[in-house]
Amino acid sequence: MKKTLKVIIGIFGYFVMISVLSCFMAYFGKFMSLVSGIYPAVGDYYISFEESEEHIIKAKVIYLQEIYEEPVDLSNLTLYIEEDKNYSVEKDIIYDDNKIRKMLLEEGLAQIIDENKATREELSYQSKAVKKENGIWYTGDNKAVNSIHMIYNKFMMFLESNIGRILKWLIFTGFGISTIYYFFKKKIMKRRIDTILMGGISSGKTTILKRIERPNITEGKLLTEATTTKTGEVVKCDRVAYKNKDIYPYLFDNPGDQYGKMIDAVNKFGITKSDKKVLIYVISFTKSDSSPAFDVPFTHSQISKAAVLVKSFKTSSSLTKVSKIIIFFNKCDLLYQKEVEYLENIKNIEKKYRESLDYGELIEYADKVIFGSALKGWGIDELKEEILSVY
Repeated sequence: MKKTLKVIIGIFGYFVMISVLSCFMAYFGKFMSLVSGIYPAVGDYYISFEESEEHIIKAKVIYLQEIYEEPVDLSNLTLYIEEDKNYSVEKDIIYDDNKIRKMLLEEGLAQIIDENKATREELSYQSKAVKKENGIWYTGDNKAVNSIHMIYNKFMMFLESNIGRILKWLIFTGFGISTIYYFFKKKIMKRRIDTILMGGISSGKTTILKRIERPNITEGKLLTEATTTKTGEVVKCDRVAYKNKDIYPYLFDNPGDQYGKMIDAVNKFGITKSDKKVLIYVISFTKSDSSPAFDVPFTHSQISKAAVLVKSFKTSSSLTKVSKIIIFFNKCDLLYQKEVEYLENIKNIEKKYRESLDYGELIEYADKVIFGSALKGWGIDELKEEILSVY
């Protein structure tokens, strides 16, 4: 029911957003004029030319409505313009006769009558038009260049048509909606990541969870609060907000790390509620919280059980798909007292685990392997980043 309600609210919100954006686009020019006090504030300007009965050429500039119609100095120029055609121009052109003359000469829409009376600048404008074969200077010799030029002109004319304007509006609206959606999805909307922690007895699953929830918790308080999970229990823990995601952790423990019950835990509990599912399997080289010595039989058994579980989820089509499987080798603080030493000796730590026959298979099927210490907080930031990376 909640999911259906969310979908309905999402669809309603989408149409509201489309409506608001459409209204904004429709009245954007008026809105900008109101804000700036200038009319027109934005948009396309068009200029056309006509000759009056007194043989005075007038320039008419139009933007949604007529702005002005007044004579323009086009002396010493012969115009080659299409009748009743509006030419798109920049705003700063429309009030400046010299800029209008420049536009006409560069586009090949006018020709100088007497070059001796023309300014050096106007001669250079006309030379550019001749060189580029714009307008009246088109000879057809350079077919490739002029074909591109003709295609460009036709394309620009299409954009100025009613269909072209609708297309531009649709593209702009689509871009705006996509941008808003991307910003909402990536920067604002928190997304759920269901995460289940499992592993050997006394491997430190609860300690890892506490450290994820409260990164700055003291070691003393962490040891006090991180009590052993009840046998065979799956515990749904509080949501952990991290950056723009929500991590929903589930803690699993079972006597003897029974394979079948681990499979059931992943299939039946919280992670079935989310599209993004992360499995964190915690391994420790010892059950003790004080001994720095590797318990070789214990370590090998933990790696073997983890390898079977990880391989099953990666290769079986009948099991719940897991977005990412992370192996966290815990209690590195028992081997090295300082974080610098632990970081410098990660390869030496890994060598000890490699002695297990199933270590290679575990590494092959796991998506990420992290060595750290939940008690000290080593590797916890990396672990959280790896959880978030499923999106």
